[in-house]
Amino acid sequence: MKTIQQILREQDPKKIENEFFCQYPVELRNLSGSEDETLGEIRKRISIRFRAYIERLRTMKVEMKDDENWVLFAYKGQDNESMPRKEVGLLRVRELLETDDLSSVQTYSYIFTEQKEALGFWVADTKLTQDNLMDVICNFCHEVSFFGYEQERLKEEADKLEKSMNEIDEHPESLRPFNPEELRRELGFPEEEEYPEEQEKRKKYYAAALDYTDYCRNIEMERIKEAVLTGRQGQINAIMDDSAGSCL
Repeated sequence: MKTIQQILREQDPKKIENEFFCQYPVELRNLSGSEDETLGEIRKRISIRFRAYIERLRTMKVEMKDDENWVLFAYKGQDNESMPRKEVGLLRVRELLETDDLSSVQTYSYIFTEQKEALGFWVADTKLTQDNLMDVICNFCHEVSFFGYEQERLKEEADKLEKSMNEIDEHPESLRPFNPEELRRELGFPEEEEYPEEQEKRKKYYAAALDYTDYCRNIEMERIKEAVLTGRQGQINAIMDDSAGSCL
């Protein structure tokens, strides 16, 4: 089993760049530059910046804050509006090993995790994950650059989040449940006709999509857990005994 940094070092940066911007396209309106800058010049500027970002991830020293081990993995999923697709999750190995109820195992976001720590995440050796390795890489690169390629806005956003959470704790009465009909009226959208059994069937559709995603996620987690317990994956002792940074 390899860390995400090791995998980044093994991949062609150009391929990562092409795949990344296919999955996470840049909107020109969000770019700043001179008015007479051509599309070719904009694309070159974006490419130079992104390549520097990838090089930063490939060469940064990994510094894990604790002895926890984390694993990135791919699984099949379906949201409410699309065909089945590949999702990427992050799980804590300890939680996976301590329960027989896989539905209770959490998958985590890590947009607030420092890059030097996230680069020590392991990547599962399961077939689905390895077959979709570029999806895992692109998802990782997107998550750890959510607040800038150098995470320059990370502290600012973390402070905002903490402030908002404190305000909620101090003034819980300010919270109100989401009401789609109220939002529709506020935005001036016309009221939609609702068919006689639409709500019931919609709930079944949402429940089926959620059940499918949970089922596929649990299958992949079971395979990761089995591999950890039986020691069939390479360097498996490292994931149990050492921090990811010590294996680089």
